[in-house]
Amino acid sequence: MPGKQGRLAEGLPTPDVQPTTIQHPKGTLYASGFALSLEEEQQPKIWKSRVTNGEERLIATMSGTLFALFEKRRIDMEIRDPQEFLRYFGKIHQRTMNVVGAIPPGKVDWGFRPDKFTLGDLVRHIAASNGYIFLEVAKGNRSSYHGCGKEYGASYDEIVAFTERLHREAIETFSHFTAEDLQRRCTTPDGASIPVWKWLRSMVEHEIHHRGQIYIYLSLLETPAPPIYGLTSEQVWERSTQSF
Repeated sequence: MPGKQGRLAEGLPTPDVQPTTIQHPKGTLYASGFALSLEEEQQPKIWKSRVTNGEERLIATMSGTLFALFEKRRIDMEIRDPQEFLRYFGKIHQRTMNVVGAIPPGKVDWGFRPDKFTLGDLVRHIAASNGYIFLEVAKGNRSSYHGCGKEYGASYDEIVAFTERLHREAIETFSHFTAEDLQRRCTTPDGASIPVWKWLRSMVEHEIHHRGQIYIYLSLLETPAPPIYGLTSEQVWERSTQSF
């Protein structure tokens, strides 16, 4: 198979399988059944080997995701502008607080299992992690995280106040970061040495991960939660159908 290979999956097609070509500027997609890989060439191709029409459509749909992964491999999502990061981080926080606002105050101690986070734990964990792990390490210090217990806030109002206070402190600290600070290396709690901008990217991913858990908890409680970007999936579906 020609080209410099960037393999994402095994089971590549045999040479006697004839490809069909689709246009895409970011690379070459090879598929045999559901085994997919990418090669760094100009045109994407799909090898069809005993593939049904439905499977062919699925492969074509999956190719969009694979090309996104391919592009991510080639170009890091680097944080270069501290002020732009502050604006983005502020929006991440606001979307988190939107779903926190949907938590019934009487349910902050609810969890689906005794050995798992409660709703209150999840909110406190996001705040404490941002303030005591990510912020401290980004400043060049050791993590000062000591859990997410009720000492940081037991009631709903106390938890929200704790979360907002630590976010304000983080924004104040990050507002003094320069572009050079983002390139400075920091040492993570597990001993890895990475640029600060990568560490801050991990902070955002961590918050989004636990925000998603809050959504799941609310769903288990059959409590309505706000959509992330203004529309529910049903509303998007309806509008998409109306556009045809």
